[in-house]
Amino acid sequence: MTKSTRTCTFPECGRKHYARGLCEGHYRQRTGGKELRPLRSEPLEQRFWRKVNKDARNGCWEWTASKNPKGYGHFSHKGRLLAAHRVSWELANGAIPDGMVIDHRCANKSCVNPDHLRVITNAQNQQHLTSARKSSKSGIRGVCWSKKGNAWSVKVGLNGRHYWGGYYVSLEEAAAAAQALRAELHTHDDHDEWLKRNV
Repeated sequence: MTKSTRTCTFPECGRKHYARGLCEGHYRQRTGGKELRPLRSEPLEQRFWRKVNKDARNGCWEWTASKNPKGYGHFSHKGRLLAAHRVSWELANGAIPDGMVIDHRCANKSCVNPDHLRVITNAQNQQHLTSARKSSKSGIRGVCWSKKGNAWSVKVGLNGRHYWGGYYVSLEEAAAAAQALRAELHTHDDHDEWLKRNV
């Protein structure tokens, strides 16, 4: 029996034939319903940026490929699934320092614009949360209804402590008070100000 010398029919591929005239990689693209394209021989940067829409809203560069259930982009490299925003930051700035995380200043989880990303600690990242907990009755971070006070209560957490912000009759006043208290206490809770400057 002679060894087959057939190769993939995709232009300039040259890999060993697997099935239906294609190498294994191109065959998997076809059976997966994907458009046939060059396999991973293209540079990482080129492959990464091909999955980005730079014309999205607010200057965000939207990740157009797969995302996890929380909305963060996925990027596969050397058999590992990586967070797309972390890859973007590393392509622009180099390795992420140990113990640090990448924060979306724009609060858009699918954004990979390096200008919208920054390196911060996990504690600082917690300060930059943009929404209330799922169990929140007010829907506003740091604001809850107090039966005792018969009003909206403001409380902001920092480093395991809670800071009291007072009682308020209207939800709007309580929301403004919570935002002001966070701005006073948190070094990285600048989401609202950042959006005003960049939208």
